[in-house]
Amino acid sequence: MERNELSSVRIGKVSFLIPEKKPSEIIPFKGNLPLVDPLSYTQFLDKIDQMLFNDLSDEVKEIVFKAEKIKYMNDSFEEYLNDLGIGTKGFQAFENEKKADTLFAWMNREKLDHGSLKI
Repeated sequence: MERNELSSVRIGKVSFLIPEKKPSEIIPFKGNLPLVDPLSYTQFLDKIDQMLFNDLSDEVKEIVFKAEKIKYMNDSFEEYLNDLGIGTKGFQAFENEKKADTLFAWMNREKLDHGSLKI
């Protein structure tokens, strides 16, 4: 059995994003956020502890997939900003129009459409 098959390992990589209403400071994700209500977050984690990922309900798997998408996109955009020599702090200091231009340039490079921001 691989470590990634355990739900606690896989979810542990993205668990900090699950109860966040704004899971990224640099990408304006839209949709039903937070993925899990912060008040029931501990119960959510307790319910899935020590289970195999494949044994989780489809609803829980969907939450994890969405959190993984957020993390992947955020990490990729941060890397892009660092490669440009901007960094996240520099990006956050931009005017909204410059932020949008920079975000859309990255999305075009990654071949992502605007629908990718919907969670």
